[in-house]
Amino acid sequence: MTNDEMLQLVSAVPTSIEELSIFGIVDLIVQEEYGERLVKNIKAYVDQEALQHYLDNHQGRKQKLLSTSENGLNKIPTTNGNRTTTSKFYYAGSGNNDPELKTQNNMHVSNHPVLRHKISILRSSSTNSNDFRLTLREITYYLGYEATSLLSIKNKQISVPLKNDHLDCMGNTLVERVALVPIMRSGLGMVESMLELLPNAGVYHIGMYKQNQTTVQYYNRLPRVCNADVAYVLDPLLASGNSMNVLVSILKKWGVPKIHIVTVIASKEGLSTITKNHNDINITVGEIDDELTEKGSILPGLGDSGDRLYGTPLIDDDEDLMHISKRKRSIDS
Repeated sequence: MTNDEMLQLVSAVPTSIEELSIFGIVDLIVQEEYGERLVKNIKAYVDQEALQHYLDNHQGRKQKLLSTSENGLNKIPTTNGNRTTTSKFYYAGSGNNDPELKTQNNMHVSNHPVLRHKISILRSSSTNSNDFRLTLREITYYLGYEATSLLSIKNKQISVPLKNDHLDCMGNTLVERVALVPIMRSGLGMVESMLELLPNAGVYHIGMYKQNQTTVQYYNRLPRVCNADVAYVLDPLLASGNSMNVLVSILKKWGVPKIHIVTVIASKEGLSTITKNHNDINITVGEIDDELTEKGSILPGLGDSGDRLYGTPLIDDDEDLMHISKRKRSIDS
């Protein structure tokens, strides 16, 4: 096999750089610098002699490489520490430039380079809970700054200090009364940043979960009488859109005139669901992913945002949905 053939073989499939580094094919320094990028993006760093040795001694892997489909998205098992994944390669925010979504006047998709950089940090499996919380705060501030551009202002007379005197000046102040509505529990990680932007806003929590693909509301702290002109709904992920669809209906019944969803990552299907049922609300989103699983998970998404925020483990059964008094005891009392 020639050098060009080897490079073509490796670049034909999205291969984990971490996996190749184990066999000395890619320098570990490159692994730390580039993470999980395609090998074809760093061809110059490929040790061709090591690659040939690897292929000669791993015929099964060689056959999988050779049988790569045209789009290069074969699911090939790889090992990352104690975690087994697949090397199917996804493009984060692949739906950001969808022409159909661009025609939605009430939807703003941010393509700011710093924001997209931060969202990739948020997605990364190597981001721990503390960094996840900090990054989500930063991202929320960016998105909130863009979302609040639709608020209106009115004149307000103020005074400006000038040495030992003051100058009269006509300034501005916000008009609308604002409500922040985080969806528990992942939406809680977005509240503080929004309060930095809107310190006088009220915060009204809504708790929802899914059971057998049905949205269940378990907590609602909306006042009996609506006291807001605009409600910002906060949730890092908008997946299928079913829960958000229910929440928007609740807010409309509450009586708030304007509703604005602020989310970090949304699926195209979820956005379509919301705009189809509620075309009179606004949406600000950081990135849009194309795929949605049958269970309603975004791909690539960012995992379970609530668990990643608070470092809690996943629960495999429905016990987390049961009343605490009905849960099985895990320790002796």
